[in-house]
Amino acid sequence: MVNLACASGLLKEALSLDDEASIIVPATGQSTFTFRFKPICDEDTILEHINGQVEIDAVFVGKRNGKENLFVIEAKHSEKFDSLAKHKLLYPCLSLLEKLPASMPIVPVYLRSI
Repeated sequence: MVNLACASGLLKEALSLDDEASIIVPATGQSTFTFRFKPICDEDTILEHINGQVEIDAVFVGKRNGKENLFVIEAKHSEKFDSLAKHKLLYPCLSLLEKLPASMPIVPVYLRSI
């Protein structure tokens, strides 16, 4: 599903990527990562994800408004539109955050097919 969305140009259109951007070639992966996060932004509690497995369905760098962004995709296929656990988008973003330049925005993308 992700490869079809990338190859057809649908994802490029949906994400408003710059026309000069060439074909999107997403990478996938899974590994263990350690990072800290606040489960509720208005509270002081900080949790730590210690060497936990994180799966990344697809990730690629694309230009939007002339600026490079990292797009992190969570893809799901199901028979009905059920909810998505928020950590499915948060954990891949946090696992990549420290490996990026501070100036590069991360854009989480939820791709669902039914």
